[in-house]
Amino acid sequence: MDSRYLEEFRNRVKLYRSSRIQQLVKSPTRLVYAKILQAIAGLIQTPIKAQARTFWDQEMTMLFPEGMSTFIFGFGFFEEGLTSMVLEYLRKGMTFFDVGAHFGYFTLLASEIVGDDGRVRSFEPSESTFGILETNARRSNIRCEKLAVYSEPTYLKLRDYGVRFSGLNSVYDARADERTRRKLNPKQYSVEAVSIDQYVGETGVRPGFIKVDAESSEREILRGMEETLHFYRPIVSLEVGDMNIKGVVCSRDLVLHMINRGYQPLEYKGGEIREHTPLERYGYDNILFLPK
Repeated sequence: MDSRYLEEFRNRVKLYRSSRIQQLVKSPTRLVYAKILQAIAGLIQTPIKAQARTFWDQEMTMLFPEGMSTFIFGFGFFEEGLTSMVLEYLRKGMTFFDVGAHFGYFTLLASEIVGDDGRVRSFEPSESTFGILETNARRSNIRCEKLAVYSEPTYLKLRDYGVRFSGLNSVYDARADERTRRKLNPKQYSVEAVSIDQYVGETGVRPGFIKVDAESSEREILRGMEETLHFYRPIVSLEVGDMNIKGVVCSRDLVLHMINRGYQPLEYKGGEIREHTPLERYGYDNILFLPK
């Protein structure tokens, strides 16, 4: 990625880490407007579309009052740690699988990095988000798949929590605190699912980096990519976080699963990527796995 954009990312992170007063002094219009849009959309109970601009200077359609939209609109990035990992390890010409693409932030970032010689495949099954993903992902090296990813080809019952809480959409209960869960009134519907091994076998597209953020389905996704891990050795990022959800394994098991398949776990702490030692219990995070 252009060094100017890397510097801009560092500047945006610095802004985010500064005090609220410093944020308003340095970027008053963008941050105040984001909060106003979020408040209005929440008040009228109707999603509001707005155009955000990412740190690499790409326009991206957002939906307020959804939380990620508010954050990206205000700061131009999302998930500092995972963004840093993608910037560090994804390269021009690689193929990136975005499992749980949501509105497409990492899809667009990957598209920018891999360039015309690379490919991006974005998997997003939710009705409330796929249309926005398609709108954002109109680039020649991106293909959007309205599919869930699972251990095998099947149909799953998805809980869709609507625009505001669309980041929680899952086949399991929402990864949220009890107070937030009480606000949720999901719509449930059937979605088609594929496994990574099936998709790779049928399309011939071999991933070099797989980002997995699938709201508690990580174990099943890993079960469905054994051949891909064995034969193609992609870099993998996994969302972790133990929320005591029925039927969901602890994150430590996911980390050990990857270690047992010859992968080195890395974490982002203190502004740097470093080796990770498995924990007994995880808060929200993303762990990166490099093939040894």
